[in-house]
Amino acid sequence: MATARAFVAEGARVLLAGVSEPDLEAGAAELGEQAAWRVTDVTDSAQVKAAVEAAVGQFGRLDVVVANPGTNGVTTVVQ
Repeated sequence: MATARAFVAEGARVLLAGVSEPDLEAGAAELGEQAAWRVTDVTDSAQVKAAVEAAVGQFGRLDVVVANPGTNGVTTVVQ
């Protein structure tokens, strides 16, 4: 959330994506109108693609992606 807060403080709009709906909803409420949220399992490439499409649909474009899933191990970044 600290990264999202920093982006919003600089005027950015953010889409919070993760697996905990209550946490996402609370985070977006804290950030205000500059934020939206979407339940997204980052291990599922279709869900990641849908989250990117949701961000573009809501905000008109996507400038930055911060991937911080909070997992250990090696994984593939979706292209």
